[in-house]
Amino acid sequence: MYSLQMTNFTLEQYILKYGDSAASQNLAITERSAAAYRRGERRPRPKDIPKLINLSRGELSFASFFAGDWQ
Repeated sequence: MYSLQMTNFTLEQYILKYGDSAASQNLAITERSAAAYRRGERRPRPKDIPKLINLSRGELSFASFFAGDWQ
């Protein structure tokens, strides 16, 4: 299991770091979904977030998906 510490990496930043193609492969999503997440047009379903965190090998955390939503 990966650390639950807060990260400054948002999902959008993660996708920008790796690019749509590599991020889609890392996270087991389509390249089209990666591009939509990066542009903020779509958000992952809440039930899919734990899988995405695990597949990111600790680079994403729950805060990565909700950053700014409550600020």
